[in-house]
Amino acid sequence: MTVRTIIRSLLAAYSLCCLVIAGYFSFHLVVPASFADSLVVPEGSTMRRIAERVSARTNISSRDFLSACLDMKYIRPLGIDAPSAEGYLYPDTYRLGPGVDARRLVRMMHRRFAEVVAALDARAPAGAALHELVVLASIVEKESPRDDEKPIIAGVFRNRLGRGMKLQADPTVRYALNKPRGALTMDDIRHRSRYNTYIHHGLPPGPICSPGRAALAAALRPAQTPYLYFVSRGDGSHYFSRTLDEHRRAVDYFIRGRNNGFVDRRER
Repeated sequence: MTVRTIIRSLLAAYSLCCLVIAGYFSFHLVVPASFADSLVVPEGSTMRRIAERVSARTNISSRDFLSACLDMKYIRPLGIDAPSAEGYLYPDTYRLGPGVDARRLVRMMHRRFAEVVAALDARAPAGAALHELVVLASIVEKESPRDDEKPIIAGVFRNRLGRGMKLQADPTVRYALNKPRGALTMDDIRHRSRYNTYIHHGLPPGPICSPGRAALAAALRPAQTPYLYFVSRGDGSHYFSRTLDEHRRAVDYFIRGRNNGFVDRRER
């Protein structure tokens, strides 16, 4: 929305058109929230998905937005110790007035991220430790839509990391392949990428999405849990297992539909 359009809309709204005379005028324009662009960034959005939303809702092109996100000379002074702003663009609703460019928007979204992390824990880590936390939170965000499960999932991943086990997290493969939907094949699981946690130990090199408050909180304070595995029930929730044998039986029951005498157990 241009400044001219805003002025015309204001004049029409207050029936002032007939009071305006010809000439040159100087205005101090305060744009009401209703005239600002509203940008909604859902939890779990990737940097490229955010760029698409930015392009659709503002005058900023996706190319300019991604360029700002990948400009290390710009994002490093903001406190982003990573090759890109992936994961550090906080999912929220933003009101953008005229004149907001790509860099200012990236700075705005990162500032909101920093505020949320500080509110969750005033002693939150920085630098490489913060990056590791954001990577874990991004995987947790993609694994479950349920906030009550996020600390348990973070606890499972911490347990696996502590035992030297691969995370084997499907969302990391989807990110590597840019395949947000559809079943993963064995070829997908074998895809050679540093982000594929089926073939590489430890965390991937960077976040796979923008985690929300619940996922960040879960990564900061994972649940103390005995579980090492989990599988989707298909209703948004997960079944958690202590042993590989129990996990295999759960996979047979929930994924393959085999009635093998398995008894579901719900977390309380």
